[in-house]
Amino acid sequence: MILTTFLFWQKNHLSGLQKSYLKISFDTVQQLMLVRNDLLPVVQHNQEKIDTAKAYESILTEKRYQDTCLCEHELSLVVDLRCGQWDDVSVSSTGVILEKRTDLLQHAEVHVCAFDIETTKLPLKLPDTEIDLIMMISYMVDGQGYLIINRECVWEDIEDLEYTPKPEFEGYFKVKNVKYE
Repeated sequence: MILTTFLFWQKNHLSGLQKSYLKISFDTVQQLMLVRNDLLPVVQHNQEKIDTAKAYESILTEKRYQDTCLCEHELSLVVDLRCGQWDDVSVSSTGVILEKRTDLLQHAEVHVCAFDIETTKLPLKLPDTEIDLIMMISYMVDGQGYLIINRECVWEDIEDLEYTPKPEFEGYFKVKNVKYE
């Protein structure tokens, strides 16, 4: 487990105000869940105390209390994969186990996949799955790009296109226009 503190911009990043956060990183999902289950009741109790303090302070001082943010962020899971090498993959109670296959000498063919999802959202807010729509999804597999367009959000059909931000990053995209998310 790794503990890190850092400053993070508040929701209105244009204000220049930042808050301190504590970041906890885990080696396995099991470690994450154990700590999360221990911390969640404490966080909920503290949030109730903060809400009560805000209510009393606003009555007594007629001031608006500045919002406090308690966050839980879904972490992307990182697995140490070695490109071009064969591994046996298994799962145990401690996590994912990768065992190098020394009997296979020919390198595995490496494939690259990247993706991005664009959504609607309110100004200065993060997307909310309850009200915001997916506008488009782009993904690229081994240099071939694909773009899915949500016609609920985009005015007209989009044709296949090229997006090459740098000469070494050529991008040709096959576009699919769909009626809705």
